[in-house]
Amino acid sequence: MEHAFFQNQSMRQEQTLAPHQLLSLEILSLPVMELQQKINEELALNPTLELDKALGENLAGDPLSESTEMCSEAMSAVDKDESLIGMVQLESYYGDSAFNPDQDKKRQHYFDSLSSEQDLSSFLLSQIHQGEISEADIEIANVIIALLNDRGYLNANIEEVAFNAMCSLEDAERVLALLQTFDPPGIAARDLRECLLLQLKVDKKSLIYKLVDKHLENLEKNKIKEIAQALKISPIDVQDLIDELQKLNPAPGLAYSNKRPDFISPDVIFDLKGDEIEVSSSKDFVPRLRLSDNFMQMLEDPKTDPETKTYLREKLAESRSLLASLDLRESTLLRISRLVARDQKDFFTGKSSSLTPVTMREISGELELHETTISRAVAGKYLDSPKGIFPMRSFFNHAVKVSEGEEMTAEGIQEIIREIINDEDPEKPISDGKILEELEEMGIKIARRTVAKYREAAGFSSASKRKMIF
Repeated sequence: MEHAFFQNQSMRQEQTLAPHQLLSLEILSLPVMELQQKINEELALNPTLELDKALGENLAGDPLSESTEMCSEAMSAVDKDESLIGMVQLESYYGDSAFNPDQDKKRQHYFDSLSSEQDLSSFLLSQIHQGEISEADIEIANVIIALLNDRGYLNANIEEVAFNAMCSLEDAERVLALLQTFDPPGIAARDLRECLLLQLKVDKKSLIYKLVDKHLENLEKNKIKEIAQALKISPIDVQDLIDELQKLNPAPGLAYSNKRPDFISPDVIFDLKGDEIEVSSSKDFVPRLRLSDNFMQMLEDPKTDPETKTYLREKLAESRSLLASLDLRESTLLRISRLVARDQKDFFTGKSSSLTPVTMREISGELELHETTISRAVAGKYLDSPKGIFPMRSFFNHAVKVSEGEEMTAEGIQEIIREIINDEDPEKPISDGKILEELEEMGIKIARRTVAKYREAAGFSSASKRKMIF
């Protein structure tokens, strides 16, 4: 059988995105913190961009003087190069946002309030160096500590420890056992059972040791009678053992977690003016950019060599694309936020405690934007209002039909279920069937499986497990 190669031509249509479109989509989807990082990267790579360092310096005099002067110089360069027109317009837009010293003081207060407590790794390492431990064992201990998660559990098996530390399994087991004698009690355990047993420090023949060692799974399922029969004690005695277990710490590492508090940086601000909502963008957390005066002048200078001018034009084009993307991001968020303010006005003015069901598809049709664009725009973004700070995505919910002609959001039903469970008797958790009955009394008619789904989404396990200790 002979093989041959052939060439043929075909025509087909493909839709591709230009680099500036890809950048716009990336900028649109970035939360504030990641946007800050992106801007800092661009500042490091593009010499034609610079931070507006005079945010507050000119407030004692004319706050617009420097901006006006810069724009006049830039316009002079525009006369020589028409490709800069869009950049100058965008730069003047981003260059004169008002500086708020009160907000700056508040943010500084938050940062000043942070404590620098010792983290878990440092705490364990300090205990290692207090004892007489060989350098080889210290290296193994360092590997184990690096593999601990926030709860203080070993996030790997002993084979992985030995592989990463380049030691034998016996040495890895020995150093792990040593670390497990350190404070906090229960540290470096491989699971909950081991964590609790490390804290008990009792005779292995004791009832509480047997309860954790052999019956933790039944305890998780709240099978008190089965445990009592296996241990040959009464259910009351089992409850006494459970009371003792409650004194232990299932996550010893959390007290030393080195995670800093997450400060939410809102993109949009809602101010209540009577019964009206004033919508504005927050630029407090996004570095403000401007075109570099020096490089604009170099482009205008006839002494600048052609190669340098070509390079500057390329970088200025990139600056133009970035500033346009930032402008698009802000305008898109504002357009979406104004519709949120309109549709959820009763919620923000206090006339209603629940949100009006609104979908991204409805918003996208009104704004003539694709639904995925709305999703990108609100992902990871926050809205600051007199009622608090909210994720923007939380204002887009699928409507759930609860009775004839009536609709609620899924989050609204979850909140009602949360209130019902919070009010239950801890010794007699309410079942999904009972929750369904209470919802029906309120006029909310949904399926029982939907109750279970919303209960789980609200953060609650089933009734049989809500008496769990951990």
